[in-house]
Amino acid sequence: MIGQRKNRLKLDWIIISIYLLLVGFGVGNILSSSISGEEIYLFDFTKLYGKQFIYAFISLFVGFIVISIDVKFYERFSSLFYLLSLILLICLFLFGKRVNGALSWFPIGSFNLQPSEFVKITVALAVSKYISDYQTDLRKISDQAKLFLIILIPILIIILQNDTGSSIVFFSLFLVLYREIPIFDKIECDFMEIFAIKKF
Repeated sequence: MIGQRKNRLKLDWIIISIYLLLVGFGVGNILSSSISGEEIYLFDFTKLYGKQFIYAFISLFVGFIVISIDVKFYERFSSLFYLLSLILLICLFLFGKRVNGALSWFPIGSFNLQPSEFVKITVALAVSKYISDYQTDLRKISDQAKLFLIILIPILIIILQNDTGSSIVFFSLFLVLYREIPIFDKIECDFMEIFAIKKF
C-alpha cells in the first residue's frame, strides 16, 4: 500500500511547472489588457480577468483530484466516458448555444460550457484503452478501421456543428499512431530511404 501511494505521488514536475507558467501567463495577459487604472480584485467574477483567475484556481483543484485517482479507474471506465462525451456532443444539436457561428456551447447560468474540450480527453483515453487491449492487433485492417472511427466520429460531429477549429485538434491523435500501425512505420522507412536519413 505504501509503495502504491508513493507511485501516485511521483509527478512530472517539469510538465506541471510549464502548465502553471502558461496559466499564469494567460491570466496575466488578460489582466493587463482588461484593467484601466481601477482597483484590482482577482476574485471579482464580473470582470474577465476575475473569471479567468477563478477558473484557473478551480482547474488546479480539479487537477489535483484527477491525478490522485488510480489510473485503473480511467482505464476501466474509458469506454463509458467516451460514449457519454459523444452524447454530450449530440445534445448540442438540441440544447446548444451558437456563438460566432459555432454550435458548440451549453448555456449554464452566467457562463457557457464547451463539451468538445472534455471530448479531447475522453477520445485520448479511448484510443489508449483500445491500443492496449490484448485483443487488438493493429496489423489487421479491421482493428485499424475501428481505431480511426474512435477518432473520426467526434471529429465529424464537431465539424457538423461548424466548430472546425476544435476538430483540427483531434487530428493530432493520428500523429501518435505512426509507431503503432505498421503501415505508418513503412511510410516512415520509405521516406527516410528516399532522403537517405538515418533512423536512430
